[in-house]
Amino acid sequence: MKNYKKSTANLRTNQLQKLYTEGVDLYGREQYSLAKKSLIKFIEFQPENIHVLTLLGSIATQQESYEEASGYFSKVVLIDSTQPAHFHNLGHSLQHLKKLEEAIVCYDQALALNPNFLNSLSNKAAIYLKQYKLHEALDCYHKVIELDQNRLDDYVNYALVLLELNMAEEALEVCDISEKLGAKKTTVYLNKGFFLGRLKRDQDAEISYLKCLEISPEESRARWNLSHLYLRNGLFSKGWPLYESRWENKQTEMQRKSLAQPLWLGAESLEGKSIYLFHEQGLGDTIQFCRYTKNLEMLGAKVILDVQLPLFRLLSELKGVHSLVSFGDVIPAFDYHCPLMSLPLALGMNESNLTLPTPYIKAPQEKINEWSKKIPQNSRLKVGLVWSGGDHAEHLSQRAINKRRNLDIKYLNLFKGLEIDFYSLQKGDPAEGELKIRQSSNLDFLHIINYADDLEDFTDTAGLIHHLDLVISVDTSTAHLAGAMGKPVWLLNRFDSCWRWGVEGTSTHWYSQMKIFRQPKPYDWDSVMSDVLINLKSLN
Repeated sequence: MKNYKKSTANLRTNQLQKLYTEGVDLYGREQYSLAKKSLIKFIEFQPENIHVLTLLGSIATQQESYEEASGYFSKVVLIDSTQPAHFHNLGHSLQHLKKLEEAIVCYDQALALNPNFLNSLSNKAAIYLKQYKLHEALDCYHKVIELDQNRLDDYVNYALVLLELNMAEEALEVCDISEKLGAKKTTVYLNKGFFLGRLKRDQDAEISYLKCLEISPEESRARWNLSHLYLRNGLFSKGWPLYESRWENKQTEMQRKSLAQPLWLGAESLEGKSIYLFHEQGLGDTIQFCRYTKNLEMLGAKVILDVQLPLFRLLSELKGVHSLVSFGDVIPAFDYHCPLMSLPLALGMNESNLTLPTPYIKAPQEKINEWSKKIPQNSRLKVGLVWSGGDHAEHLSQRAINKRRNLDIKYLNLFKGLEIDFYSLQKGDPAEGELKIRQSSNLDFLHIINYADDLEDFTDTAGLIHHLDLVISVDTSTAHLAGAMGKPVWLLNRFDSCWRWGVEGTSTHWYSQMKIFRQPKPYDWDSVMSDVLINLKSLN
């Protein structure tokens, strides 16, 4: 009997050894699914084998099954809480599950066991960067690089943090250091181009992007950034073709619609044909580019326009549109399709023919009548205000743009004492909520008439704007709407201007009644608002 038990135990040991060896070998050859089968069989007999649990967690990570990975790594941590790598692995899976605070706790536990555990420090910095906690991110990246100068990927993010802290020159220096240490040339040139563009050193930025493309012609991020550079400088014939790289650049998070009908980019005749246009980016972009439907109608096309639901009623009478559709609607049959923001390329819009007449959007008459009952019909100047474009975008680059374009509500107090009726056109928190708090807390603040709760969609916003004399706005969809309605708009523009507003001057190709107030240096709203106040007083 003893020999039998011993023989059975030996057999099980041999089987387990075989499963383990198979699993490790298959894992090493990146045959993860097969490796997983062997290791799961193994773990049935040894459920607390740390090495196998870790391998299973790593396989789940490779297969992007982060919930499963976190389960395995959680077991590892419960069995052995003495190794920083165990906490790091769990933190990594939680980070991918967007459980960022829990991930930071894990990284902190890893760092408590080993303060120089650089992978945890680097990942923690990446979370802080995503949360836009820039000073915390800066501290982490600074320590990582101080401890190991060969972590070249961390140099990239370190430089990005410096840039967002308005330290662009220092960011460029970090780029140069990483290049000397052997960083990938394409990455260095791509980043330098981006940083130089933020400084509005556009010629230097162009050189850097072209160097990047010389090494790697298919680098979509360089072509995308270069398109913005050319468009910002009015070089539209160069910019529009490169703007098509938005579909290849993962960072834009844009996906081209998969349609059986051919894409139209200007080559084929549209006489007697139908074309499906569809929105692809923000509400302001749709308002800006829907003007081209009339051009397509003049080419003989029947235009089907697909817009975001908040714009549907507003654009129901847009000239040049045969059928207007929105989310969930059945799309009529069509011959060609074209993304809305590809129309300037398809129509050959360049430096000589870009300017088109405004207005091309108007408020519905019933909304004009409704708002006439709310807006006093007197001789006082009536000015609409928008000071924020939002602040909750998950995408880091959009969040960073929002931080630079948004105006602190405190600046509106400069308008106190003017014989002007100010109306809030601001939608979306936190800005909308902040105004309500100020109005309800008896603070000594500018009186702003707030009908935001009555602005159900853009027909209401247009109806209110119709009765105003002027709209003052940061770069938002409301600024586009007022411009498209032919209403005087004062655009408060950040230093690193969006490509559509150019780099200098007070006017724009897009809206004839728009005046641009530009920051003379990054984050300098003091100068902008001082200039706006002078101009307002001249109207008062």
